[in-house]
Parts: sequence; structure tokens; C-alpha cells
Amino acid sequence: MKSTKVDGTVVHIGDTIDFKSDIEQYGTLKQISRTPNGIALVLTSTYGFHGDYIGGQRETEVLAKDCWVD
Repeated sequence: MKSTKVDGTVVHIGDTIDFKSDIEQYGTLKQISRTPNGIALVLTSTYGFHGDYIGGQRETEVLAKDCWVD
């Protein structure tokens, strides 16, 4: 998939997506896939994400229903 809807907005690979994992943060959309739980987004961060759960990781997977776009 090359695009999907997040918070009612169509997003594409390369767009910036906001999400909350311990704290509110954002990442660049790298990949979109269908899972049994819904649409999953792989997000990346050049310098790594923050927080206790994903702190230091440069890539994470988040369900689209748990994200938003500014």
C-alpha cells in the first residue's frame, strides 16, 4: 500500500505522522500494511524515538487508528 487514511486525512509514504507512545511524538511514514488488528504504519525517526517503551529505536509500528496528522 502506498497511501491510507489517518484521522480522516489521506497520507502517503514519506509523510509525517503523529502518535503517542509514552509521550506524543512523530515519525516519517515508511510502510503501510494490513494486519488482523487494522492498518499498521511503520514510522521512522532519524535520531530515534523518545520514552520508556520505544526510546532510542529508530523504527516503530503503530496502528493507523492510534495516529493523527497535524
